[in-house]
Amino acid sequence: MRDSGFEAPFAYVLDSIQRSQHFPLFLPSVGEALMSSTRPSPSPSLGSGTDRKHGVYRRLNDFFVGFWNETENWAQFNEDCRVLLEDIVNIKAKLNVPNREGEVVSRTKEEPEQMLAGPKQAHEGPEASYLSELERYKLNEALIRQSERLVEQMEAKFPKILRRMRSAVDKIPAVRSYVAAEASSPDSERFTALLNEASEAFPELVKCYEKELRAKREALMVLASFDDYYISLAVMSSWVQEAFVDLSLKVRAYDCASVFQ
Repeated sequence: MRDSGFEAPFAYVLDSIQRSQHFPLFLPSVGEALMSSTRPSPSPSLGSGTDRKHGVYRRLNDFFVGFWNETENWAQFNEDCRVLLEDIVNIKAKLNVPNREGEVVSRTKEEPEQMLAGPKQAHEGPEASYLSELERYKLNEALIRQSERLVEQMEAKFPKILRRMRSAVDKIPAVRSYVAAEASSPDSERFTALLNEASEAFPELVKCYEKELRAKREALMVLASFDDYYISLAVMSSWVQEAFVDLSLKVRAYDCASVFQ
């Protein structure tokens, strides 16, 4: 078992076990939830013909809708990873059963970075059956394949989304200056109010996603360290719930983007 560095992810999963008593294991995507239950009232279209001609409206549309689309990209990739994670958990459950002689068989060589495989201990899971060596070999191959795909999703796509979000936050001062110079009153005041909202909400939302990505990595450490089926379910639940992402900040981001729809 890991030392102090391990306590944080384990506490994160324990919290998810408690949450799972009140929430379903698989929730609808965050985008669907926001669109269905938190969609703001239609807002009047902003911007005069002069503003559109000078590109202010288009610049703001690209900025706000672009940032919102990154949150939707995150939600889609998170669901893709959830499918892979579910496969890994199910395969681990199948592998963690006795062989024909009643002994737990070693799954494969220790390669936690590839397999997310933990201690070799038996448990009474949903697959209370015996495996042949051929079946076990095929499951090992599937476990390695799905684990490698999950790591690829984690380390390639999520960080790219975060970089684009940070880049958008860094552009807020430049967009503000552009609007102040080009937009006419009273549109300038309304556009400035939107940018003030973005300057407050967007950086905090980026921090939420940064924390969530760290939590996901730590959750995989837990999955690699334990074969307990219910801990695996808690990891899956925490993955879907994304407890570190503040939905109120997502609503504020959507409110800004919806002005330009």
